[in-house]
Amino acid sequence: NVITKIRRSVSNLNQMFESLLDVSKLDAFTFQADNEPFRLRSLAASLEELGAPLATAQDIQFDVHLEGDPWVVGDEKLLRQVLQNLITNAIYYTAKGRVDVRFLVREGHLLVDVVDTGCGIGTQDLSLIFTEFYRVSETRSRHDGLGLGLSIVKRLSDLIDARIEVESSVGQGSVFRVVTSY
Repeated sequence: NVITKIRRSVSNLNQMFESLLDVSKLDAFTFQADNEPFRLRSLAASLEELGAPLATAQDIQFDVHLEGDPWVVGDEKLLRQVLQNLITNAIYYTAKGRVDVRFLVREGHLLVDVVDTGCGIGTQDLSLIFTEFYRVSETRSRHDGLGLGLSIVKRLSDLIDARIEVESSVGQGSVFRVVTSY
């Protein structure tokens, strides 16, 4: 349907413009990290609200896992942005299967895993995926984008003193882990 294609193209363009705006804000140092207490349950619920409809549209499963209702200290807004970008990517690059978000509070650290059964990332690309405008060649022809999403994740993670770890296997999926202290 032509109208559906036009809507999808407009949506893709909006996402590209938003990514460019985020990068320009980061370049202008207009983001300031907070260090306030917040409930993880609230963050998990907002991520569920974001991911569930996207996953349903892709016909994949999406779940957020959090035990209890712990409080942590940090910048909830910037952490949410990091996780939203990771979740959106995971859903976008998962043709079938599932995406899971898992929260774990352990020994003064918050660990959040975004796990997908998507196309995965080759070893040769793992060291480059956080570079601005870098796109994995195998997915370039099938997916639109500017290659800014993960570079924004990296910059925001640096702002909140978070570490990003990645494990991935082509054809098996990926695990992006965000590790923060609180």
